[in-house]
Amino acid sequence: MAASAASRELFTEGVRAVLHTWPVLQISVDNGFGGVYGQQKADWMVDVVQQYFHDNADLQQCEVEDFIAELMDQEFDTVVDDGSLPQVSFSLLQLFSQWKQGALQQLQHTINTLTQKKSQRSKVTAPPKESDEESDEDETQDEEDGWTVISVDNGFGGVYGQQKADWMVDVVQQYFHDNADLQQCEVEDFIAELMDQEFDTVVDDGSLPQVSFSLLQLFSQWKQGALQQLQHTINTLTQKKSQRSKVTAPPKESDEESDEDETQDEEDGWTVVRKKK
Repeated sequence: MAASAASRELFTEGVRAVLHTWPVLQISVDNGFGGVYGQQKADWMVDVVQQYFHDNADLQQCEVEDFIAELMDQEFDTVVDDGSLPQVSFSLLQLFSQWKQGALQQLQHTINTLTQKKSQRSKVTAPPKESDEESDEDETQDEEDGWTVISVDNGFGGVYGQQKADWMVDVVQQYFHDNADLQQCEVEDFIAELMDQEFDTVVDDGSLPQVSFSLLQLFSQWKQGALQQLQHTINTLTQKKSQRSKVTAPPKESDEESDEDETQDEEDGWTVVRKKK
């Protein structure tokens, strides 16, 4: 293991790159969810997370997800419910694996890629606080979100958008039955291609890993014959409350305006979905 102080600092830089380019943490800091010392808490998280990796051998992705979710809950009073935790945790595990193997050039390249990545989202502001009475009257207001709903509602799939969304269900389930031992990245690529071809949409909001992970989880339960567990997972998904608002498409631009602003992003709570021109 490359255990020199310099190489360990490089891993710390990697953790910083992952966390500081994570939209959820940025939103929490920008909107004061962590109080007046929110930025200091974000910096402190870098040290805590890197130490967590050094103190625990053979960490699993679910353990990293739980650890970061707990930090966000305790320090920023924030529940991470946008599907980004799997990707953040995977990136951290990837960086640590590179560090352990002594692949420092590869590690540096990964860090550079992260820090140079352009964020397309707009700043999201926190909603005004409600009184206790208003909160009791409407404790869990449901917002229409779904995953393909944005593309369907805004006509990205044409007049038959809803039929395409229903068709996708059949195509995806058949894809699982036709291919053995699918990897998460393969499922992500397949769904991304469907969204591109059928809805002219680039999925750039970080939700693909969570969607793909959920599908793999469901298929694994089905293969194992754990039908009660499968039904429970389905019920949890269908009953899940979304706190995001409905996203509407921007008015169509002229060709000249389109060239000037080729990929205008829409603000959608914690997610950004870009419609290709």
